[in-house]
Amino acid sequence: MHRSLAYTSTNLYFFQMVSKIVLMLSKRKEMQDIFKHINTIFWKIEDVADDRERTAYKNLLLKGRYIFHLLSVLFVVWLSCICRTKSLPLKCYQPKWLPLYSIIALQDFTFILLTWTIIAIDGIITSLFLMTAIQLKMLNRELKTIFDTNDEGIIERKIITLVEHHDFMLCFTRLVNDTISSSMVIFIGNIVSNIIIYLYHFTIMNSINYTIIRDFDVVAMTLIEFFGVFCIPAQLCINQAEEIKNSAYCSKWYEHPQYKRHISTIMTRVSLGITINAGGIVKVDLETALNVVKLAGSYYTFLKNFTEG
Repeated sequence: MHRSLAYTSTNLYFFQMVSKIVLMLSKRKEMQDIFKHINTIFWKIEDVADDRERTAYKNLLLKGRYIFHLLSVLFVVWLSCICRTKSLPLKCYQPKWLPLYSIIALQDFTFILLTWTIIAIDGIITSLFLMTAIQLKMLNRELKTIFDTNDEGIIERKIITLVEHHDFMLCFTRLVNDTISSSMVIFIGNIVSNIIIYLYHFTIMNSINYTIIRDFDVVAMTLIEFFGVFCIPAQLCINQAEEIKNSAYCSKWYEHPQYKRHISTIMTRVSLGITINAGGIVKVDLETALNVVKLAGSYYTFLKNFTEG
């Protein structure tokens, strides 16, 4: 049963990687539009006057790189364990004329290419979320200081710029969501199965070996990818989007009643919300992440009790 579950988990992981790559390739035009918007419309971090804020934005982007490096290290550990176990990652037909090591090498090489591609895609997705969160944070900062000057001309230009940029961010997040939501549905479904299967592996293993190290490594990669690549960056976007209403209200707009309509427009559009959905079914945020882990734990308990009973 252990080997059967191992093959099932690996097959699901393989399917998730291939489907994610195919879905992202089918969204090439949308990705080109996203990068075009980033290069032409996004506010530049280098233009921020405050040194501390500029450094904070850059540090936030660096955290995305740390996740990328951590996933790369875990992948190397996984690959090392696979090579040492000397078993096929995927169950397949083995011709008599083809040595087992040749098939293992071919499958390992395939997994290397797919996994590095997935890590690269995840790096792009993390960067998109973090850059979106930074844009919304910069928008909040500008809203809070919009009336710090008495020059009506400057105020009017800033209001027009902020309203237009807020509209753009609403459209941009919808574009990002439509581009990556399909691949996230399959990924979330695979997370539940992976956690269940590998937790079950831990309970039936009698000793620590390369197989259990590999299983632990896969669970770690899955959780880091789920939390670090998707849920935490998406939650940062949601938090900054919800803060816009407070920033607009705290701008002391009531001291400038002639701009009440413009501020009200921004506050009203906040109700539209900026959310990241997986296929329009599941909202991607920290609450969902914790619920998914909780669900996987519940199914694992059921599987363990069922097999022991």
